[in-house]
Amino acid sequence: MLRALPVICFFCFVVIGCSTTKSIPSPQEAKNEILQIIETGPLLLNENFESWTENYHDEWEVWFSGQPSVRSKTPHMSVVRDYIASGATVVGFEAEIVDIDVFGDIAFDRFSAIERLQESNGQLRIVRFSSSDLLIYENEWWQIFATSIAFLPE
Repeated sequence: MLRALPVICFFCFVVIGCSTTKSIPSPQEAKNEILQIIETGPLLLNENFESWTENYHDEWEVWFSGQPSVRSKTPHMSVVRDYIASGATVVGFEAEIVDIDVFGDIAFDRFSAIERLQESNGQLRIVRFSSSDLLIYENEWWQIFATSIAFLPE
């Protein structure tokens, strides 16, 4: 019986494990899906804040260059929600993709962007930044797991 244990374990792993494993998109499909997340950027904020936040994993963290620590999802999204609730809107977003590398269910992207915001007082605010994201494929879609942002001068 003990000799059969490795065979039984292998069978359970292959048959049961594979039957519950979700298929991971091909590298090209993954790149296209991630590209769509990047190019949509914050534009979705104006229409559906909750839908926009779903692109970010529950354990997502962001680090802004020069800051002493990372910020987790809940406090960051609270700041963004309050900013949008104050009357600010995203009026434009352009991303210049540097690259997207896919390694199975993990991906890494790098891009530079220009975000145009209409402040609640009517003033136009332009934010230029470079970003890199670590993404994971979980629950059948790509989610941003970690972000590093460096703000760029005008």
